Amino acid sequence: MVKSGVDGIRCINLGSTENSNWVEDSQFINKIKLDAKRIRGEVISGAVDVEGYLQSTISKVFFNFDKDKRDIFNNTILDKDFFTFNEKQKTMNKLIDAFPEIFFSIDKEKKGDLNKKIEYVKEHRNIFAHNEIIINLADKTAYFERNGEKYPITDEFLVQFKQCVSSIEQYFVPIWMKLADSRKNKKAK
Repeated sequence: MVKSGVDGIRCINLGSTENSNWVEDSQFINKIKLDAKRIRGEVISGAVDVEGYLQSTISKVFFNFDKDKRDIFNNTILDKDFFTFNEKQKTMNKLIDAFPEIFFSIDKEKKGDLNKKIEYVKEHRNIFAHNEIIINLADKTAYFERNGEKYPITDEFLVQFKQCVSSIEQYFVPIWMKLADSRKNKKAK
């Protein structure tokens, strides 16, 4: 039996009223709702962080020495709806190719790995942001589903996702440090 619910939640395998423990089921559903909201929020937040890494790096490549120009560039271009997460990723890829002296720490292999990780973050952000929670009461599982594929709502998934976000940040740390050093060196001259 399937029951569509409110709050973007769909319960499946409810069973018959004779075999169900409605108190236990409702407690499980409430716990899953709280877990799902927490994990959904952390996935979306992680995606915002990754988009911020891209945006920060792009603006520093163009306007490393001038914070006012960086701020204007961010506010008038990078923050606008037309400059999507995908566009920031494409721009970053072009910058990696065009400025190997700045992106010294990202070779061709690392660029491919970085893009896979960014795609993973974007995919999960979209799944967790735009799909309903499916709760299977028979086996006490909860997941998001897209195109027949299940994405579990578990703390184990969240740990893996956060590790991915952290590893993406680590690609940019040496670049940010190099850009900061070049600012310091220019000021010292």
